[in-house]
Amino acid sequence: KVIRVRFYDGIELEVDEIIVSPDLDAALLRVRRRGMTPVRFASSATPPVGLDVLAIGNALGMGQSVTKGIVSAVVDIDEVRYIQTDAAINFGNSGGPLVGPSGSVLGMNTLRLSAEVGEGMGWAIAASELQRFIDQYVD
Repeated sequence: KVIRVRFYDGIELEVDEIIVSPDLDAALLRVRRRGMTPVRFASSATPPVGLDVLAIGNALGMGQSVTKGIVSAVVDIDEVRYIQTDAAINFGNSGGPLVGPSGSVLGMNTLRLSAEVGEGMGWAIAASELQRFIDQYVD
């Protein structure tokens, strides 16, 4: 099966390599494209509560979307650091970045709780966790 990545400018490229982290429920997709600039991860593993954030994704498959919120909490669950946010994390936003005011990536949007459990509770895996995962596989 061929897996392709579609960039914001409409260009699609075949994925060269997929590395999966079951612990993070995340995958690293390697594609080759000239001129790409890597994202800058936040230097702190613990952003301050109240910090303004943007959750970027592809909500409901409708294309690029952005929601705004704040960092509500930072918690460790099963030795993984998560950032709680009230920015809307909708279906399709998983895998998108949670971005701080400086433009650095604080984490990767991963899930939200249902209204019955916790209205407005979205979660992102902290960038420090993602960096550890990437460092294992990228030279």
